[in-house]
Amino acid sequence: MGRLDGRARTFPRMWTPRADHHRTWYGYSVGHWDGDYTFVIDTVGSDDRSWLINQGSPHSVGAHVEERYTRVDHNHLELTVTMDDPKIYTKPFVLATSGFMWIPTQEAEEQLCVPSEAIVYVNTIAVPATGDGSKRKQ
Repeated sequence: MGRLDGRARTFPRMWTPRADHHRTWYGYSVGHWDGDYTFVIDTVGSDDRSWLINQGSPHSVGAHVEERYTRVDHNHLELTVTMDDPKIYTKPFVLATSGFMWIPTQEAEEQLCVPSEAIVYVNTIAVPATGDGSKRKQ
């Protein structure tokens, strides 16, 4: 569970944002196993300009997102995402649930991480999401 020295990486349960904390777009995530078949990822410290879903549901910098990946059986994986943000919402709620199925004959498309692809992503997705009108030079 965690690091090479045998100690687990700790995660603050009650993360209190301070002015000197550096927030990131996707926050800070720590994962752990809950039993043999469920992997849990806890995330805090997300920049409050990001959205919960494409429709633009807001969250505060104090939001806590929990992702639970459960191996139901050999061919099926379930994901449940729960949001807890007491500054904006009255109680925690399930943000999304998804099911994934392994298909033995399925082929994954090869994708390369190259600078030109990163520039296309930034100009197509990141710039419009942040409201920054300037585009990166190509």
